[in-house]
Amino acid sequence: KLQEQMDMQMARQLEEEMARDAQRMNEQIARDAEIAKIYAEEELQMLINSLDRNNETIDKIELINDPVKYQDNYAKVLKYQSQQRKPLSKKQQREFYMSVLRSHAGWKTKAEKLLEDHKAGRKHNKLSI
Repeated sequence: KLQEQMDMQMARQLEEEMARDAQRMNEQIARDAEIAKIYAEEELQMLINSLDRNNETIDKIELINDPVKYQDNYAKVLKYQSQQRKPLSKKQQREFYMSVLRSHAGWKTKAEKLLEDHKAGRKHNKLSI
């Protein structure tokens, strides 16, 4: 009977020890989960902050680009308007007409060809129908 009581007490102690171990493991798992959650939240916050900085940078670039585009277009409009208002200077006229002549170099009008042929003594016969 004494042996039985000792066995029962030993069994109770083992059960209590196993229950304490299980409770300690559950507490450790809960602490580990809480730590992992904190690390994940910190990492997520760092990612959000990084994206916010990127968005702010993009917004700043767009704010800079908008006036630059406006200034470019405004400069083109002003240039066009100024060209429409004032006549070409003598130099500009000469350059313009020289470029026209260069682009048409080698092409002669029908009248010029006839005149050259006439000077050369060639006769053109008109065909009558």
